[in-house]
Amino acid sequence: MKKIALFPGTFDNLHEGHIHIINKALKIFDKVYLVIAKNELKNSDLEKNFKNAKKIIKKLNIKNVKVLKTDNDIPTLFEELGCTHIVRGIRNSKDYEYESILMKKYKSKNNKIEEVFFFANDQYIDVASSNRKLFAFDVDGTIVNDKKELLESTKIAIAKILENNNEVILCTGRHYTNVLKLAEELKVKNYLITSGGSALFDIKLNNLSVSKKFLSKKDIDIAINLAKKYKRELIWNNGEKIYRVYFGKDPISEIKEEKYFFGGSHINPKYDNWNEVKSEVYNNVIQITFKAESKTIEKEFKKIHKIISNDCICYHASNFYIDFFDKSIGKYNAIKDLAKKLNIKENNIYVFGDSGNDTEMIERFENGIAMGNAAKHIKKKAKYIIGCNNTDSIYNFLIKKGFINE
Repeated sequence: MKKIALFPGTFDNLHEGHIHIINKALKIFDKVYLVIAKNELKNSDLEKNFKNAKKIIKKLNIKNVKVLKTDNDIPTLFEELGCTHIVRGIRNSKDYEYESILMKKYKSKNNKIEEVFFFANDQYIDVASSNRKLFAFDVDGTIVNDKKELLESTKIAIAKILENNNEVILCTGRHYTNVLKLAEELKVKNYLITSGGSALFDIKLNNLSVSKKFLSKKDIDIAINLAKKYKRELIWNNGEKIYRVYFGKDPISEIKEEKYFFGGSHINPKYDNWNEVKSEVYNNVIQITFKAESKTIEKEFKKIHKIISNDCICYHASNFYIDFFDKSIGKYNAIKDLAKKLNIKENNIYVFGDSGNDTEMIERFENGIAMGNAAKHIKKKAKYIIGCNNTDSIYNFLIKKGFINE
């Protein structure tokens, strides 16, 4: 006789702790039904959780698991599926007490039910608990130094945060393809917030979710005209694809600021031909950037707010960039939405940044951390100010706050 397990729950964000229990169950049972149920008290989205669970199980290629959704009571479904046991995960004594009461309720409706409790390994105990924290790091000027390199101390710090079952995300104005290598180096395996908050990349599922808030022709034209006026760079993307055009002759000979070529542009830039790609510049653009020398950017940024549309916002992203976005887009909203998805409370969110597009998240989250190299107006918004991105400031801060040990 086959042993068939029913693993029910809301699974509002199927996470590593759940996968851990499923893998334990598969060592004993021939088949596991992962059943997504609705819980009105949690205000869970049955359809969303069902689709998410199916994606994850398929992506991880877990055999002998079937994902179902149900509005029926669990004891009835147990009978209909021909199950032999119900399995549940236990993290602590509170979980045991709750699950014991739940099983008594199930058995009162179906006395054939047998239960199996699997105790979570230590590394999964806090996965869904209120102790779990989210650490969001801007990239340029924050988690990498001025040479666009990771400090060894930062790598160690991030590894220790992850060991403690916290969530670490990179939150950047860069396109997601320009962050994947960095995420791999840091062993960040879940999410990237990219394109200034307008795109979320799920690393495990290799899935990109892009904002549907597109820039207007008026605001796109402002960026184009600036790039043409100064014969400098125009960069834009629709979330999935990024385009880069240089309107001058040769940036290497024309641009004298050495730092211009750090991150984004490089010593041997590859640009698209404007005549070949200009038809794409109005096609669902979520971010467009004008890049030029620091004096030009500073001068034009002071004027820009007088001419952009009411639905547009501009960030002085660094010394060399002006980024254009829809007003509803930003790192703050993207982090907030992701934290909700991960069941992480806002007071457990820690954000690190240094530039214009970090201002809102540093100001609005309770735990906003400004780098020592951040602009003065950003530091004024921060709860904490730490050292610059060329020092061990991130490591030292995390030690000081007790998030990691030396």
